[in-house]
Amino acid sequence: MENKNRKLVLHFDARNTVFLADKCYRLTIEKALNTYLSGLVWGETALTEEEKESLSNEIRLLPDDWSCSEESPCLRSPFPGAKSVYKILEKHLVHIPSDRGKLRERLGHFTQTPEGLIFADLYSNHLNMLVWPKEASVSDVAAERFTVKGEDGVRYHYVLPAFLKLITYLAEQYQGEFMVLIRTYGKDGPYILRAISSFLQGLHPCVRAPLINVPSIDHRPLKLKRVLGAPFYTYTNEDGEVLAQDARTIYQLWNDSSVGIIGVVDDFNFWHEQNYDYSAAKPLWFDPEDMEHQHILFDDNIRFEDDGSNVVNVQELQKDSNLARSLSPEDALSFENIFYVQADLLKIISDTDYFVNQVQNCVKNFNNKFVNPSA
Repeated sequence: MENKNRKLVLHFDARNTVFLADKCYRLTIEKALNTYLSGLVWGETALTEEEKESLSNEIRLLPDDWSCSEESPCLRSPFPGAKSVYKILEKHLVHIPSDRGKLRERLGHFTQTPEGLIFADLYSNHLNMLVWPKEASVSDVAAERFTVKGEDGVRYHYVLPAFLKLITYLAEQYQGEFMVLIRTYGKDGPYILRAISSFLQGLHPCVRAPLINVPSIDHRPLKLKRVLGAPFYTYTNEDGEVLAQDARTIYQLWNDSSVGIIGVVDDFNFWHEQNYDYSAAKPLWFDPEDMEHQHILFDDNIRFEDDGSNVVNVQELQKDSNLARSLSPEDALSFENIFYVQADLLKIISDTDYFVNQVQNCVKNFNNKFVNPSA
């Protein structure tokens, strides 16, 4: 049974979690889905230096000795040493943040390449699930806020229905307070917040908005910067005013906020400068003594057991201190499906109850671990 006193503080990555095709960098939905699938296809290869340099010029994405695992597509590495197509190309093509766009362009036709052709049906099936229903109205607001146009001119869902359905569930059925943070590494936050705002006004023709406990939205952008030395964090508002500079204070600000939905821009440059190491990624704090709040982060790029380049840095707040301790990958794994969930985009697309079920599971697991550990 859900703890009526516990506030849920839900953190959502943007790309491949809340939306697939963005409105900021104009990556088409076809290219976005292809790029995502390339991260689910694992295998191994022995790249020579010459082959590394030629990757960007060949029709094939990978050398001839590429061997795809039978388990693909899958979220996690199927065997030690396996690398996804996405990660192999990322390593050799992305040298500065702006190169990420080149990577997505390179992988944007993945299911039309020799390596990805066997996944073409999977691609087509999930793309079709995202088509905006013909019977649904497409007002100017709906077209601008809820849809994106594909390369074929067809309209597709922008914010994924499973995410919107979760908001309605939280408002109408969850027996407790909640807060939603859209945590991006780019400029997508305002577009997502505007879409959510229109949804809460009942303007979405496909997903019902909550009728009670409608959450408020703060559209003003917040930023969370990281540095290697003290103060480690700087949390600021749109005017550059410093709101907090330590882990516990930021954690408490989110816990105590009366606003229902906000957007936070995390520090991509810092993560990139640290070679995408998990310890430099988006911080996710938890307090093992705090039974009144449960933070849960959803992101598709969480793979502690692989190369360590995942996007979440799980940190345990220290007792009677404003400091927090970064957990090792091994320790962080013990809190999976309690404080964080590796978002499965294919399931988010195919199952509109995905987020509701995942949140309920995390609440249950929190209770089993912290509230009633002997039950």
